[in-house]
Amino acid sequence: MIDERHIAAFKRWNDPVIRDLSSEHRREVNKVVAKVSSGKSTIVIGPRGVGKSSILNDVSITLEKAGKKTCTIDLDDPSSAGITTENILELLEIEGFFRADGEKYLVVHELRRLLEFEKLVNILKKNEIFTTASVSASVDSARLFPEHFELVDVNFPSFPDYINKITDKTVDIQNSREFFDGYIRFKYKNYKQIRRYRAIDTIVRTLNDIVFFNEVRDFRILNDISVYLVSSPAKEISATSLRRRFSCSIDMMRALLSHIEGSGLVSLVKRIEDRERPSQASRLCIPNDIVMSLEFGASDDAHSLALVAVYRELKKIYDRVYSIKIKDLLGFCLHEKTGPVPIFSLFVSYPYGFERIFPEIRMAAARLGQSKIIVLSADDEPHDETIKGCVLHVRPIWSWALMPMAEVLPTDIKVHKQNAQVPNKKISDGSGSPPANDSMPSHLL
Repeated sequence: MIDERHIAAFKRWNDPVIRDLSSEHRREVNKVVAKVSSGKSTIVIGPRGVGKSSILNDVSITLEKAGKKTCTIDLDDPSSAGITTENILELLEIEGFFRADGEKYLVVHELRRLLEFEKLVNILKKNEIFTTASVSASVDSARLFPEHFELVDVNFPSFPDYINKITDKTVDIQNSREFFDGYIRFKYKNYKQIRRYRAIDTIVRTLNDIVFFNEVRDFRILNDISVYLVSSPAKEISATSLRRRFSCSIDMMRALLSHIEGSGLVSLVKRIEDRERPSQASRLCIPNDIVMSLEFGASDDAHSLALVAVYRELKKIYDRVYSIKIKDLLGFCLHEKTGPVPIFSLFVSYPYGFERIFPEIRMAAARLGQSKIIVLSADDEPHDETIKGCVLHVRPIWSWALMPMAEVLPTDIKVHKQNAQVPNKKISDGSGSPPANDSMPSHLL
């Protein structure tokens, strides 16, 4: 039986907001509309934050204005957590989508987040329904898509333009790399002095336990829960509310909240009473040991672009929590050197083109004696790439918490407090008292 929250979300997805698009986006909209109107299903690919969702929204509006029957499924919305192919088909049946006369179009945001997306695509194809979908992936990943889809690659002419869009800052980056916006080189210095944080060990063990919990076979629900938690800082979060929202057992939700509280992912700036549990956190903060790799000795362009890559992912998740401090921290880091230097066997690379920087990757791996290299990328889906006999394990940037501790060395980011601090900005629980120092990451104090 279909969940009521999915029905409510479906109605919201199909009431799009009309936005003013840039000339670049308008060209992409026209390109997609032309392709689907000529009888071709399309996949819109490109970097996170480049505007794929805005393009799909406008494609849907344009098709509706042309008298075409159009429905939208937004798998990038936390409300879509737990939705299945059968649920989507049921929603379309309720809407009368299959019974409608004339050409029919289905618009799907982040198609590959659906577990059995191939099944949905095949059913749509069989019913002669044209599909337009978006995926955070690269042209190199085209092999992952059905053959009858045509790819529309959305990008900006240059990464300085892209950085300006994402950060609202004009950054003059000489010799910027056109094929990725951030990478980190290995560094072996002070390797043995890096201490491991107990909080990260806790969250890794906890998430591993929950991933293999019988009720949550699909890891995506964990990501959806995380997005929901951090995007609702003003709400009182309880195990009961989470159980209702994500259709999981109350015991599992209690365990999840309990472990998240104890892992340092929650800033206990306010606690509430709950019948099932004495206390729950009602606001989250960036963990003080979030895994970031910054090569502060790199050239200005690589250094700045690496920061933008990390910032983009943080902004997507934490946009409504401490967003002012994140932006100021980014602005500071774009123009200043900070320390100390964290050391990781990781790369932040975006959007792809690993083969172009492979010589640097291989040299760095050789210095550390690494036989396996993990690449943190903007791709939503994990995959492996083999280049000249070396395997690159490409993983989503947010998946750092699930990596074995032998492969990830967490650290705290330290910045110059006087410069990184936001004057006259205090985060409090409403009573005027800021959170305790030990509950916030040092780079946000």
